[in-house]
Amino acid sequence: MSTDSDLFACWRKVGIKAYSFFINLGFWFNHIPEIYKTYKTMKEYRKLSLVDLMNKFSWSSDSKILQDWIPWVSTIIAEELKDDCDGAAILAKWYIEENGGQADVYSLWPIDKIKGHSICVSNDKKYFVSNNNVLVIVSPEDWQTEVLKRFKSHKYEVIIKES
Repeated sequence: MSTDSDLFACWRKVGIKAYSFFINLGFWFNHIPEIYKTYKTMKEYRKLSLVDLMNKFSWSSDSKILQDWIPWVSTIIAEELKDDCDGAAILAKWYIEENGGQADVYSLWPIDKIKGHSICVSNDKKYFVSNNNVLVIVSPEDWQTEVLKRFKSHKYEVIIKES
């Protein structure tokens, strides 16, 4: 018998990725003429600093129909860097890795799992990206505590590694 926690973890690990794949595929099916322009824009964005790239990012909520999906970097760029926190975290991870670094996407959740937040954390734990903000981590050895304190008003208590 599965618990709510097991079902939630399964959805985050498998279900959301399949769901997101089909949404991204549908987006690109309807935006085929923009593929080359998006590719060229991606090449230009690689040359920016992380701070400059994320300053161009604009947070927007998921539509009421398509909620809680994870866009491809190309989809975020084609949408002129407008997305929610999942998109910001994916964009930051892509940028860091394209420029020789390593990073992971994490989700912050309250115990009730009603509404979470995604961030990107560099693997050296020296900084993280939350929406369009690049924030320094003062104590990399205790980065989780520090990150949760930064979001104290949201009452996040759990950090889940997504990638």
